[in-house]
Order: sequence, then structure tokens, then C-alpha cells
Amino acid sequence: MDAPGSTKRSNQDLYPSGSNMPIKQTSHDLVVDLTWADLYTANIRQDMKILIRTVKKVSTRAELTESAALLRQQLEKANCTAAELRKMLGLEPGHSKC
Repeated sequence: MDAPGSTKRSNQDLYPSGSNMPIKQTSHDLVVDLTWADLYTANIRQDMKILIRTVKKVSTRAELTESAALLRQQLEKANCTAAELRKMLGLEPGHSKC
């Protein structure tokens, strides 16, 4: 599923081999990437609400604990990336502790 107004391109068109940084990104591309990030964030928030309610009712296992810890680390990195974007755009700092 593509974001509204997005143009279909493969990752090979945007990203050099071995890199997650785009070769050349237009403001339109930036808006598309941020729109997708916003959609992912909304989905993650919904999932977290369900997961928290469910975990309170079941006994935990090591694999669940490890996965939750990994998710937290990944989201901390994403939070720092969002803070860096705010800084690059000259916006006031968010609630980041990066």
C-alpha cells in the first residue's frame, strides 16, 4: 500500500548499495517518508495499547521480555531521530532525552 500521492519507486532507486540514506530526496519524498512514519506510529500506538492490556493478563516468557526490550531500544532510536529532525528544522526540542 502506498501513501497518498506517492510515486512508486524501489529502494534501489533511492538508496545507494549498503546505505539507508537516500541519494537524492526531494521535499515531496520527505513528506512521503514522514507520512509513512506517522502511519507506522499510529499503528504502533494502537498495538501497544492492546499488548499492554493483554500482557497484564498473562504470564510472561523470556522471548516476550526480550522482544519488548528490543522494541523499546528501536523506539528510543526512532525518538532520537525525530528529535534530530526537529533540530535540523529549527523547531523547539520535543520530549526527547537524546
